[in-house]
Amino acid sequence: DVEAARNFYAPLFGWSFEEKAVAGGDEPYVIARKGGDYAAGILRGKNGRWVSNIAVADVDATVAKARNLGFFVVEEPRDWGGKGRAATLRDLEGAEFALWQAKEPHTAERNTAGSFCWTELLTNDREGMQ
Repeated sequence: DVEAARNFYAPLFGWSFEEKAVAGGDEPYVIARKGGDYAAGILRGKNGRWVSNIAVADVDATVAKARNLGFFVVEEPRDWGGKGRAATLRDLEGAEFALWQAKEPHTAERNTAGSFCWTELLTNDREGMQ
């Protein structure tokens, strides 16, 4: 429920929102901002969850390397509304994350209240993930 998410996170973190059309999509992509900086994105999905996005120089090459290492490709590389390319992977323990190759660099501001500052991978197989 995109509207419920907006109503929840706006007062909690002080986020403002703008809607962007997504190429080929029926639902808008909602960009959350803290001040003028990117904070998060909200898109209707199968279930409520956060997805960490990792910036890469080349989504296609990273997906090919991940596939060779045994990762599962959840969503193949695709163009994303003219802003960049994205793909979603699942690691060997089932944790999903997205790859992002931006046409123009942008990041969430770090160490500012209401912005993301850290992502952790919780794993049962530390040796296997190294």
